This record gives sequence, structure tokens and C-alpha cells, in this order.
Amino acid sequence: MEWEDQRWLPGRVRQGVTGHLNFVGYLSWAPYAEFADLLAKAMRATGDAVLLDLCSGSAGPLPMLLRLPLATLSGTRGAPEG
Repeated sequence: MEWEDQRWLPGRVRQGVTGHLNFVGYLSWAPYAEFADLLAKAMRATGDAVLLDLCSGSAGPLPMLLRLPLATLSGTRGAPEG
């Protein structure tokens, strides 16, 4: 259950939780590296070049994945530093 999605939760608390998740999510690319590799392999295997994100939420991984160099997602070099 995601507390910040509950109607009864005060708006300021919801904003704080979402802001915290965004902050933590942007600290490092490392938590996303394995997923990015798997995603790149799946997209190569299917021949897809478009990724449609339907519900990762405002603190989801897509913004960080989009910050990775295209070469990282294509598997031609290692993940970025930082």
C-alpha cells in the first residue's frame, strides 16, 4: 500500500513523501543499472525502440533511466559515474 496515494493523507505529507522518494531516487544510477541492462536486452530482443511508461508514478525510475547515456541502455559501454 502506498500511503501517499490515500485520499485521507494530508497534501503536505504526500508532497513530502514524493519529494523524499525523488531525492533518494536521484542519488545514484546504481539501483537502476541492472534494470537498465535487462530493459536494453528486452528491447533489442523485441526490436522495440520506444518505451511507454504507464504507471511508474512521480517518483518512479523513468527519469533516472532517461538520464543514462543512450550507449548505456544500448549496452555499448558501462554505466555513468556518479
